[in-house]
Amino acid sequence: MSIYAMAIGSCMALLLLIVSMEEGGPNLSANAFPLTQAIFLLSQGTGFHAGALTLTIMPLGLTALLLALTAALIRRFGPSWPAFAAGLLTWLVCTLAVQDPHGMYVVDGVVAVESKSAVVFLCAYALALAQEQGVREWVKTHIVERLPAALRASVAAGARLAFWIVATMLLEALIIVLVWIFLYHDSVARLFTLSHMGPGSRIVSSLAALAWLPNLIIWALSWACGAGFSIGDLATFTLWTGHARALPALPVFGLLPDPVANTPMRAFLLIFPALLAFILSMATLCSRKGLGLMEKLRKHGLGTLDTALIKSYAWNLLGLVVACTLSSVALGLGFLWSGGALGEHRLARVGVDTTQAIAVVARALLVGLSTSWLLFLLAAAVVLAWRNSPLRSSDTITAEPEHGNIGRDSSSPKVNSAPAKQSGTTASVGSTTANHRDPDRS
Repeated sequence: MSIYAMAIGSCMALLLLIVSMEEGGPNLSANAFPLTQAIFLLSQGTGFHAGALTLTIMPLGLTALLLALTAALIRRFGPSWPAFAAGLLTWLVCTLAVQDPHGMYVVDGVVAVESKSAVVFLCAYALALAQEQGVREWVKTHIVERLPAALRASVAAGARLAFWIVATMLLEALIIVLVWIFLYHDSVARLFTLSHMGPGSRIVSSLAALAWLPNLIIWALSWACGAGFSIGDLATFTLWTGHARALPALPVFGLLPDPVANTPMRAFLLIFPALLAFILSMATLCSRKGLGLMEKLRKHGLGTLDTALIKSYAWNLLGLVVACTLSSVALGLGFLWSGGALGEHRLARVGVDTTQAIAVVARALLVGLSTSWLLFLLAAAVVLAWRNSPLRSSDTITAEPEHGNIGRDSSSPKVNSAPAKQSGTTASVGSTTANHRDPDRS
């Protein structure tokens, strides 16, 4: 915690020093310590009031950095129950000590602040334990190996599929943000000019805004899926609309997009989650390292509708359900944590409508995953119906007598000609023998 706070404090002091040097006003470096306290609490989910400003949007970039740094230190000193208790107590005491930054006050009570801080520490400790070899072996021996093999395989394949779905969708959102930066960097430059910010202030403020880059990526994901996002009551951005009025002169707001006028591009963005889920689930169903449905079908065959075939499809369906559930939960938590407030009235809610975004994404994933499974089910049903159809059976039965008659007709002359040939040969042999004996008798 101290290393993280020192790094944040140094960055805040440098930012304020550059701003004060360019603006030519009083030295702002004295505000570095209370600002560091506020950012430390904000990275744990606790917002603050500072005059007319209210900020509760958690910088997910700093939160991820805090979790990674804390988990690395826990692994360095070794996890244990005494270390966990001492670390949690120290963490809560330090959080309590920074809850009263000078000139600011937090928006939550003491219990809420301490609860959020404890959750952050627990997440960091769980992340450290997940990387310990001994813990993984214990979980494998006492929990995983006691489960049925088919259940383990289905859950593991579903978890891997969920990871690739979430990672690919976040990559799509990152590409969209980069496109926004390329298209709307002129708007950001105009806002910098209107704010009378010099080159140094522009650089350090842009670097500071990177702490909220994951938030913008999640907003872009909601925008691409069709749910959109809003800046309070002042602006709403979707694929169809992009109106804004009287937004604060924050340079990052210059990146917010216009509606997509290209209908094919808009349609592609809307169907991309379902298409992605369909392609990845098809690959998982066919792959041996995934659910391996094709391998099971080749092994058991499709001659009859037996129990093994039904179980294979049931376990594969379970894996897809696990993938859909984990993906929806992970993205839903991202939608929930990426929003917050920039004020108390018209800017009280900034970010994604969590319920609407989860519904849109979960529906698209459900369509893609279920389509792939139903496609395999339909293929198996068609093959079973053809192999067991009465028409195919009657054709087979009719073909067998015809084949038998042809065999008997073709073999009949051979059977009849063989004795004739044999009798002719015998007669000639007898005649030759008689001819040889006649001279002797004479």
